[in-house]
Amino acid sequence: MLASMLNMQSLSGNVACETGAELTLGCETAMRLSELSETSTLCESESDSDASSSQGKSHRLVTLFVIVILFIANQACRALPFFIVDFSPHGNEYTAMNKSLHFGTGRYGLLATMGFTLPFFLGSFAGGVLADKTDRIRISVLAGIVWSACTICTAFATNYWHVLGLRALVGLAQSVTNPAAISLIGEDFPEARATVASVFGLGIYFGGGLASVAVGVNNHLGWRTTLSAFGVGSLLVSPVLPL
Repeated sequence: MLASMLNMQSLSGNVACETGAELTLGCETAMRLSELSETSTLCESESDSDASSSQGKSHRLVTLFVIVILFIANQACRALPFFIVDFSPHGNEYTAMNKSLHFGTGRYGLLATMGFTLPFFLGSFAGGVLADKTDRIRISVLAGIVWSACTICTAFATNYWHVLGLRALVGLAQSVTNPAAISLIGEDFPEARATVASVFGLGIYFGGGLASVAVGVNNHLGWRTTLSAFGVGSLLVSPVLPL
């Protein structure tokens, strides 16, 4: 009887030990699974963060591309009238806008300065307010469409006043570009504002250089076709940029 009781106690002790070992093993397994789950979650979070960072970088590069292309078109259309006038005795109505529309250096001076500068000056204030309240890429693209259309319409002008009015509209539309672009650069490139601003500023020289091509086009196709070609080129660029 005593031996039987001792055996039962021994079996009970073994069961307790085995149960304790199983509980310990279960706790260790649960802890390892928890650690693996946390590691997996961390990896997924890092992966999502990397993907988000990559998308953000791509978006910023697209933004920079848009504003630089628009600024080049802006400057090309702005400088274009300087290359399609000729006040020498050899100028003719086919290649010289001033000969065709019968205006002299005085009126050309108004066209080249105040006719553009005053609307541009006044529009810059409104452009800044507009850029603060609406989508800046969208208003820049719409402005590009407006100045492109005005450039095309200038090709069909029948007198000086038509040209002056359209030139003023070009200045007004182009005044929106700078406030929108500068604010976009500051927002999207806070760590490299100066570098990106210098890239944007290169549009002045690329646009001016592109406008100088008008001399060769004008000599072969005339001033009206030259204006149409530049206006259509600018118009085709603007809508294909992301709205």
